[in-house]
Formats: sequence, structure tokens, C-alpha cells
Amino acid sequence: MEENKTRVDLETPIQKYHETGLISARAYNICRYNDIETVGDLVLCMLEGNLIKLRNCGKKTLEELKGITALINYEDAATLVLKDDQYNAVPKAIQSIIESNYYNALPGFSDDCIRGFYEMFDSPAAFYSFFCSEQRNLNLRIVAINSVEITNYCYQIISKILSCLKNNQHTNSFAYELFTVARVIYVFSVNHLEADNTKIEMEKRFLLDDFNERASKLSSRAKNIQEAQIPTFIQAISLAQMTENQLNDFLFFKNLKNNHARELFCFIRDLKDVLLQYESKTNDEIIKEAVSKKYPYLAEEQICFVSEYYSQFGHYPMFYLLHQLVLKQWTRQNRVFVMSTGIEGQRKTLEEIGNQFGCTRERIRQILNTSKKDLFKDKEWSHYQFENCNVITQDDKIYKDVVVKEKVDYSFEVFARICSLGFPLKLIKENGMIFLVNERFDKQIIDQVCREAAKHKKNDETNPFNIDTFLKGVSAHKKSDYKQILTIILAKAYGLSFDKDEAKKKTSATETQLELSFDN
Repeated sequence: MEENKTRVDLETPIQKYHETGLISARAYNICRYNDIETVGDLVLCMLEGNLIKLRNCGKKTLEELKGITALINYEDAATLVLKDDQYNAVPKAIQSIIESNYYNALPGFSDDCIRGFYEMFDSPAAFYSFFCSEQRNLNLRIVAINSVEITNYCYQIISKILSCLKNNQHTNSFAYELFTVARVIYVFSVNHLEADNTKIEMEKRFLLDDFNERASKLSSRAKNIQEAQIPTFIQAISLAQMTENQLNDFLFFKNLKNNHARELFCFIRDLKDVLLQYESKTNDEIIKEAVSKKYPYLAEEQICFVSEYYSQFGHYPMFYLLHQLVLKQWTRQNRVFVMSTGIEGQRKTLEEIGNQFGCTRERIRQILNTSKKDLFKDKEWSHYQFENCNVITQDDKIYKDVVVKEKVDYSFEVFARICSLGFPLKLIKENGMIFLVNERFDKQIIDQVCREAAKHKKNDETNPFNIDTFLKGVSAHKKSDYKQILTIILAKAYGLSFDKDEAKKKTSATETQLELSFDN
């Protein structure tokens, strides 16, 4: 209601104030000669600082004209004028694109949704103002839209306008830039957005990666900027429309020093440039650019492979990337890693590696620890989720997928040694076979049970092998997990299998007896 009243005030002719005697004929004529016909025109002239520049406008006339603005809510009026003027400043060709998409109701939405959209945005100018005039709080305004369907309707309108602007070669226009930023803010602000757009998801993923990388460098360079003062992605995008002076004023409000404010401005400016670049690229181009930037040691054909892999599986082939990195960047750390895992040729012990480098085995151990911290710091490793595995064998799909899909010719032993360095897994050898076991399991307990199983098999005993006998010191909530991994290890290493019929006979009300018998 307040906005409607302010709009009525702005549309009031200056002539009305002359007829009621509030301004003199001289003041009225000065307005007429300078095309100031309404209060809105007068407010705009004042905002632009041109009122004092009007011909024949002296001090007395200036006071008369300012008296008009004292009769209205000048602050609200100025905000509305600026918004409306921004839309009026948009080239007519672009206005026609905005208006044609605004008035063309989209199919697939309910009548209530379309009616609600036009009630919320009563004109193309209002729609433009909402999304493009003031973007600092756009994310909050988007979230405040109380209808999911109207939210999605707005998103589709913005997307169609963007598509038309690009096809009509208006990509250098400020309007195109504003709508691009609006759409990205939209995607990041509305988690329940029901738009099936894989390109948006791709942009969102890589924009976040780019943002996090830049933010980490910013925080390390600007020592006096507190972690909380580095903007979130949404804040950075919202601030991207400010000029450097406006941004400095905003940052000074947070008591940042000038050089830090300048650095943060450059951070936001660069992020905005990346955002606009992504908008003009295809999914494949976005992925290839991200891969080449993130992994600069890859050759062109390797970038293509990694990009295609990501498009197909949704994450990077980290074992393939690790292999390329350690062989192409032949540092001492990487050489120690290669030798200790056997990636290239026969594996060497820490003592053998130390002799080759003229170091003690403890020094080699230190180098290896540093190496694995650097090689496995990439967050992309989290996609494998090895920490959720209790036991991995050479027959498991997780190992076979790495070898086949990532095209790394690793034996299971090499794979296991790499995983034991990078993940919470430990390598266990039993009867010539290798297993990867979660580090929460005690190796001594596993070794003890396996030793007893080996004796049991060597003696060719006909009685079932009872695992529970050797797990008496294990807490009840861990016992079932130990039984699970030991069943797998004993079956593969010693040819033992679970005798279900015998287990049923031995089961009591208080404790299930897990028993193994020899395979016939």
C-alpha cells in the first residue's frame, strides 16, 4: 500500500502544485522548459544532481521545488525512481525481449500460479526491478516468495530471457549480465528449485569449486581478514553488482582496512567474471576448462578422458589422476611414494628406499607421510567412501571398477597399498592373500584368529572352527563386525566357509555361534 501511494505521488503533475499556489509561475515554467512534468521527473533530476544546473533556477526557485519533495516520502520515492529509471535505461530491443517473455504465459503451470505471478509483478519493469535493480538482498527476496510454483515460474522466465538475449547477440549488455547473475543467485538461494537443468547443476558445482579455491587463497594472503568476513558464495554474487567505491563503503562498515577491502573487491570481481564465462559455455566446455585448471599436469588427450569420465560418473578418476601426477612431477616425495607402493615396478621397503636416497628409514617414513598428505588432500577422494568399508578383497567391485573404468593397470596389492596410505584402511596379508580392513579393527585380534584357523586347517580337524572362542575380549557391539570380516578373510585365505546347518544347531538364546567348516 505504501509503495502504491508513493507511485501515485510520483505520477502527480507539477502543474497541480502551481495551480494550488505551492510553487510560483517561474518555478513551474522552469520545469516545463526542462521536460520536468511530474514529481517523479523532479526526483530523478535531483538524484542526478541536475536541479541546480537548470537554466534560470536560482536559490528561491530551488527551495520551492525542494518543497514539493518535502510533501512526499522522498526516500521511498527515490528508490522507486531509480528502479523505474534503470528499466527505462535498458535498450528498447532488450525491453521488448523482457516484455514478450513476461506477457507470454508459460505452459505447464496452474492458473493460480500465473495469476499469482502477475499479482506479484504487475509490470515488466516490476519484474526487472525485483531481480536486477538491487541484488544485494536478492537471495532473501527470492526465499521470501511463498509459492514453490511461482518460484519455478520466475526461474523459467529468467532462463527464457537469457536465452533470447544470447541468441540476439546482446551478450555484452548490462541487462544480460544482470539476468545472468540473477539466475545464479536464484539457483543457489532456492534449494527446492524443481528445474531439470543439468547445466545449472554443472555451473553450480564448478562455481563453488572456483569460489572455495579463491577464498582459501584470499584468507591466506589477507591475514587480518577474519574467516567470518570472507563472504559466502551468495553474498559474493550479491555484492558483485557494486562499484569499487560502493563495495569499499560496505566493507569499511565491517572495519576492514583499505588494502584488504581492495583485495576482497578483486576477489568478487574475478568471481563475477568466471560466472559470466560459464554462462556462455556448454557443459563439456565447462568440465574441460575446470579439469585443465584443476589438474594442469594433464596432456590434452588426458583432459578429454577425465572430462568424459566426469560427465559419465559424476566425479573425477582420482587413481588415474594420482598415477599421472606422481609420474609427471618426479619430486622426491612422489618418487618415495611410487617406490613404496610399487606403482612402477617392484615395491621397495623403507630401508631400501633410504639406502637409495642416503637417508634413514625413519626419514623416508617422514617423507612418505608428507607425500600422502599432499597427494590425498583433494576433496574429490571423498567420492570413493572407503571409510565406510569393513573389508575389501581383490574380487570386490570397488577395486575392479577402479582398474577398468579409470584405466589403471594396478594389481590388488598396489591398489591396497595406495588405499592404506590415503584412507583409514590397513593392509593385512594372510596365507599369501591381501585384504584391506578398516583401521578400527585390531590387527592383533585378526592375526590371532587367522593363526588358529591355519592350525585348525593344518591338523585337518573335522570339528567346526568356532570364531567366538577367540573374540571373548571383544565388546558385544563390535563382535558381529569382527565375525563379518573374519568370515570373508578365512573363506578366501584358508578355504573355510560358513556351515549354516551347524550354526543353527549351535545357536543359543543369548549368543549366535558363528562356525566355519572346511570346504569339501
